[in-house]
Amino acid sequence: MKLCLKIFTITLLSLFAVPAAGDDTVSAAPHAQTLGWDLGVQAFSFYTETFAEAVDRVASLNLKYIEVMPFGRLSPEHKNIATNHNMPAEYRKLMREKLQSVGVVLSSYGVVPLPNDEEECRKVFEFAKEMGCKTIVSEPPPEALDLIERLCDEYEINVAIHNHPTPSAYWNPQTVKDAVQGRSNRLGACADTSHWMRSGLDVCRCRSILNSRAMPFSTFSMMRM
Repeated sequence: MKLCLKIFTITLLSLFAVPAAGDDTVSAAPHAQTLGWDLGVQAFSFYTETFAEAVDRVASLNLKYIEVMPFGRLSPEHKNIATNHNMPAEYRKLMREKLQSVGVVLSSYGVVPLPNDEEECRKVFEFAKEMGCKTIVSEPPPEALDLIERLCDEYEINVAIHNHPTPSAYWNPQTVKDAVQGRSNRLGACADTSHWMRSGLDVCRCRSILNSRAMPFSTFSMMRM
């Protein structure tokens, strides 16, 4: 089956043993490039560590992409600074420098609220733009979609709708598909496979429902074994 995604950000809970930063290791995904996949990691995979430490982990796995979560902590030296769109400029600079120092790209940001409030939404989009993110992952209220669609096209940044398990508003992939139907191609789905399973859904069928609306730079989660 040919997948339409170019970049996957995976929440790695038990896919492989994670080596210590700086270790010489084989690539975590040695055949990914052959398949045309660029793999990354959601920072939540290392939720006991800071963002800076998670970036080192990703680099040690020979992966190039990471998704930042809005409630993460910046670094061991700045544990009181949350990694989100309210970060002061000086800490955003430290965040960018850390990524650049190890060659890791901040591909996406989420899961973050996008309310029906232009000022608040612009803060999120401005942060994503500054950090070089291609995609924002969110579970926006339906009434905010007109605003979000406009900002997606303005900033040239995607918004991928995430699916927490039932009774979350977007637990069913058909709900996500209906929400983005007829809208900009910059609106799509962040397909969290583990949450589909928690909701008692068939993962392959869910993926088929979304088809081309499953977005690059979105999250595919692995369940803890």
